Amino acid sequence: MRSNFFSWAAVALSTVALTAAVSCNKPDEGEEPGAAPTVTITMSEVGSTTASFTLASTNADRQAYMLVADGEAVPTAETIFAEGTTVDVASTEPVVLEGLTPETQYTVAAAAASEDVFSAVDSKSFKTVKEGEEPVTGGPSVTLDQLRGTKTGVSFTFTQTNAEKIAYIAVKEAEYAPMTAEDVFANGTEVTDLSVSEIRVEGCESEQMYYLVVAAANSDEYSDAVSETFETLKDDVIDRDLVDVVYTDVDMTASSAGNGLMEVTAVFTNEGTDTLSVNFFCNFDENNMVAAGEYSVSDTEDAGNVVPGAVWFDEHILSGNEGTVAKAGEKEASGVVYGSMTVAAGNIAFDFTFDTDFVLTGSFAGDLKNTTSVTGSTMTEDILDVTFEGIDLFRASTYYKGSASGFDGSYVIFQLKNSSSSAKVNDFQAFVYCEPNAVPTGTFEVNTAGAEEYNTWIPGKVNSVGNNIDDYNGGTGLIYYNENGEKVYCPASSGTVTFTENGDGTYTLSFDLYDDLGHNFTGSYTSDSFHEF
Repeated sequence: MRSNFFSWAAVALSTVALTAAVSCNKPDEGEEPGAAPTVTITMSEVGSTTASFTLASTNADRQAYMLVADGEAVPTAETIFAEGTTVDVASTEPVVLEGLTPETQYTVAAAAASEDVFSAVDSKSFKTVKEGEEPVTGGPSVTLDQLRGTKTGVSFTFTQTNAEKIAYIAVKEAEYAPMTAEDVFANGTEVTDLSVSEIRVEGCESEQMYYLVVAAANSDEYSDAVSETFETLKDDVIDRDLVDVVYTDVDMTASSAGNGLMEVTAVFTNEGTDTLSVNFFCNFDENNMVAAGEYSVSDTEDAGNVVPGAVWFDEHILSGNEGTVAKAGEKEASGVVYGSMTVAAGNIAFDFTFDTDFVLTGSFAGDLKNTTSVTGSTMTEDILDVTFEGIDLFRASTYYKGSASGFDGSYVIFQLKNSSSSAKVNDFQAFVYCEPNAVPTGTFEVNTAGAEEYNTWIPGKVNSVGNNIDDYNGGTGLIYYNENGEKVYCPASSGTVTFTENGDGTYTLSFDLYDDLGHNFTGSYTSDSFHEF
């Protein structure tokens, strides 16, 4: 049977987190044997749902044990006798615990007593094995749980069983030969404090292959030596965990990824030299904020996904990067390949893993609000009650699309403009879907479905060329000239457009619209010089 997975340290199991140290106490010299009762737990076997052990007492007329769940305190001797299970002091048969959960840590605690004198409590911790794996037994052993190469060595965690100490050594792959546990202890570094959560090996060369060899021992015997290869990292990457980093500032840019999806890059910084650039896909809420939720690293361009990162160096200078990248100080940088960003009101939390296997956790106290127009708006404030002096065209042009398009209807373009492209006159255009060959009246809402729908208007987006209302390329928006004669683009993203036949031979076109940053623009025009095409 295997002997490499469960632990009965003198106080508690050393696992990935290695939460307890080993201590062994001997009677003082000259102490009279049998003066007080004692009890010793010896683990026999641990499976996935069972565990067995024996109890050996001295100077005792009774003994008892309790099974303690992970995280609970070891009980007192009095509690063990009051609430636990008694075992005949003459028995040498193993006690069998049943109904345990696979891959779960437990502690068994025992006490002995003679009349009204109680022994010290002995406790042994163990971890059940995976379902389907063989039970484990006996002597010292050690397994390597996680190796993470650093620039000058390796960081590793381990699980030891029934050991009082471990030792390790790193050897270049080209120089490696199989080693015994005795070799590791004789030539490597010894560790007796088994409560350490992680061990970091130094003194290696960067960008080289090595073997890490580890062995365990107690006062009676050695374990087998175990080994695993690792590669040291480049000099410029992040080779340590960045924990609880607090970012104090953010600079965010956004661009349209199509179909209402936004691609955002948010660069978080702090008063030091730490930088985290997160590239992700999202939707904005009604306040132009990044929608709340968890954003996970993924290769797909869907809402809620974070783009994986990569970095390049040239002569130890960061020469390029893409996706989500962290920088620590002036010279170190690594790409993010796993984890998530959680967006909530007033707080952003990060839990990322780098391509070097080290992690970054941190937070930013604030919100992610879009301040970059993705539709080309140049508005910096609300523009209200726009008038249209100097226009010579107030018209609606209707075009029948036909059923071949899947939409048996028309679209109409309402326009307020001057026929001269050089005239500095406010221009307005609304692109509205309507029933076949008919100019609709009423109030029209924005089309958000992405498909033709009666009595909805199409959002506007500024073209890269052009200088008149056609800049909106079949969308809805205003071109406004401010008091300095400067053109202000106001593409519409939300709001309403209303066309009214007043009954006295006049018509009114009015609008109450917003750009994609939430700036409001309103206006109205009434005339009897309305033309329909």
